[in-house]
Amino acid sequence: HGSFKEISPSLLTQHHYSTSTIHPPPPKVHGILLDCYGPNSFALTSPDRGHTYLKQGPLDMRYDATTPDKHNVAKRVRNIVNHHSYSELLAILQTHAPDEPYGDDIAAAIVQWRLDEKTKKRGPKGIRSTLELRYIIEEAVDELVPRSRNNLKQKQKFRQLKAIWRPPKKEATMARKKEMIRKFEERKVKYGAHTERVFRALRMEANGDLDHLGSIFENDGVEQSLETGGRLVVITYHSIEDRLVRRGMEEMVDSGRYKMVTPEEDGIRPSKEEVEVNERSKDAMLRAVELVR
Repeated sequence: HGSFKEISPSLLTQHHYSTSTIHPPPPKVHGILLDCYGPNSFALTSPDRGHTYLKQGPLDMRYDATTPDKHNVAKRVRNIVNHHSYSELLAILQTHAPDEPYGDDIAAAIVQWRLDEKTKKRGPKGIRSTLELRYIIEEAVDELVPRSRNNLKQKQKFRQLKAIWRPPKKEATMARKKEMIRKFEERKVKYGAHTERVFRALRMEANGDLDHLGSIFENDGVEQSLETGGRLVVITYHSIEDRLVRRGMEEMVDSGRYKMVTPEEDGIRPSKEEVEVNERSKDAMLRAVELVR
């Protein structure tokens, strides 16, 4: 595990860039490619890390869950949704998901869910799983969608799932809970776009994605690592990251030491053919600069 902050010539030596036992590793490289997707495809689809809201899993979402220190453990999404205030949760959503129209309602719903638990004296369990958080998000959005005769039954059926975490009278048996969770997993996500934006925002907050990305432009590690004519290529996946990269690259060009090698306004988007093969590339934006002196 590593960070963009660690980019430097010494990184080449640490990772045995050269296999030669006679000549030292070269101090410069022809190019640096940074992919800002965050978790790999396996982590995204595996419920063990809590990145997916399609399966029951722990609310973790850290890229590096191997470090046992208290600071790293505190970064779990479970800690964020259970201990952050409404204003703190709203700030996270406004920063990492500014295109989420119901951010304030979702932040309020998370806090209210915690308060309801305390009021009903069900113990300090907190929001513990991905499906529980998904339900909270979906219920919050569901409240804002106009009711009609057509979807009233669907709404009532959806609310029955709340019994997984908020049983009306007594706790369901373990077998009954497992059956309800299985049905929830198999059910189509009710408000997928909203759920995806909130999960992504919390994941980015837990891992400090914007801080790590911004560090590329705050130190000279990239310039020290590139040879003249070498390129820095960055692939981002949503507008917040892209704006940060675009602004940083524009400042690099303004310094006179770099030139832009991708369209300044639009960058490079994946082709229709590529998206058909790899659906996750649909939001990708590639930008690149070249060191000229």
